[in-house]
Amino acid sequence: MTARTRLLDPTVLARVGSLEVVARRVVEGTTVGMHESRAHGVGSEFAQYRPYMPGDDLRSLDWRVFARTDRYYVRQFTAETNLDAWLVLDATKSMAFGSGPVTKLDVARMLAAALAFLLVGQGDRVGVRPVGGTADVLPPRGGERHLHVLLHALERLEASGTASMAAALGEGLSRFRRRGPLFLFSDFYEAPAAVGDAVTKLARAGFDVTLFHVLDPIERRMELSSETEFVDLEGDERLTADPRLLRRAYLERLGEHVASLRRACLAAGAELVDVDTSAALDETLARVLRARRVRGGGR
Repeated sequence: MTARTRLLDPTVLARVGSLEVVARRVVEGTTVGMHESRAHGVGSEFAQYRPYMPGDDLRSLDWRVFARTDRYYVRQFTAETNLDAWLVLDATKSMAFGSGPVTKLDVARMLAAALAFLLVGQGDRVGVRPVGGTADVLPPRGGERHLHVLLHALERLEASGTASMAAALGEGLSRFRRRGPLFLFSDFYEAPAAVGDAVTKLARAGFDVTLFHVLDPIERRMELSSETEFVDLEGDERLTADPRLLRRAYLERLGEHVASLRRACLAAGAELVDVDTSAALDETLARVLRARRVRGGGR
């Protein structure tokens, strides 16, 4: 691990305190951008054509192109090429777990802040949608002032209660007005099929979906060597057991769960990103951004 990477360890970043400073450090450690800028000058200048999708304003259809190609295309202007992006954070009680100084919600918050910093810096609009937790929905807006408001909202977000990410995404078609990227942060402790169905509907509607599967090292590897009490953070169940006797069966079940999530995302054309809360955040972010550029995500 390099000195730079050690400085971007979630444990080190958590000591900084300010989420804005954290976001700047993570972005500065990442050399890959979100997407190429398509700004061409004044807001009313023509930028490009794109295929028509249900829900688009019919007034933006170009009938001359239809007459030549027998296909529907929409005229986009530079003001419309900027994106509406959503950061959807699971803030249910299970996200409060952390075997070290940082919790799953802490790491999700840091990654979300870095993405917001990148997107707003490129002229895009960003909103926050907590699932569970203590904060309200923050609609997408752009600009430095909105970025400060957004980062402050993320700092105040606390994990509490129970909720379903799949159900929240199922409401997404009515809540997310303009099509753009959706970044989902969760431990995804729910049926992969339900998550896959929700993501598929969003992808078919034109959203570009990336799922960050955030887990603590203990959850990923179950490397415990003495009798342990396991507590259901979103329920009342408790179990005291020797983890060495459970580890093999647990890892098999976890592997099956992650494989099911990955298949569901692949079928939907979405990206599933494994996030270990002990890994350097710039490496995670760079991996995601490279994958998006390769597959042309974000535009």
